[in-house]
Amino acid sequence: IFGIFYAVKSPKIAPKIQIAHTPESSNHTSQSGFDWCVTCKQPDDSVGENLCTDNIAKIEDATAFVWNDKICLLTDDNYGTHTGIPGAGLLWISGRPDRFKLSAAQIGFLYSTNYAKDVDWTKVKRLYGRDFKFERPGILVRDGKPAYFYGASGFNLNGGETPESYVLKINLK
Repeated sequence: IFGIFYAVKSPKIAPKIQIAHTPESSNHTSQSGFDWCVTCKQPDDSVGENLCTDNIAKIEDATAFVWNDKICLLTDDNYGTHTGIPGAGLLWISGRPDRFKLSAAQIGFLYSTNYAKDVDWTKVKRLYGRDFKFERPGILVRDGKPAYFYGASGFNLNGGETPESYVLKINLK
């Protein structure tokens, strides 16, 4: 088991939830799993038995947050199998940490180019990756609502030699 573990607090859901990511298999699928924990200090061997997403192809970079008393899981859809857009984000929403259904998921974010306005594309430098997509997405929640999205990219909009991270304000509708 590898990946990053996130602790989520919500008195209506659970004291803490540990989200884990299973290794990619030979058929390029990976799933997210969950486990209840008190300290969330290290992976639990039982996480692999508690897969909570029913994705059909590789997803990665899961981050969890609570919104409207629902648990949200934001992942990368690397091959576009779920969203139809390779590299887009997939937003899973569930009332339970152990049951995220693909049928209830929606596009969570698009390519970074969808949000980059007034960019001098002659300066943009590709450092890694084939698409100008977000990596390791995260959500900053303020006052119980998603307020900011952040993610890194293998492209530097300013033409620099290092990858950049981007922070975007979320405008809820």
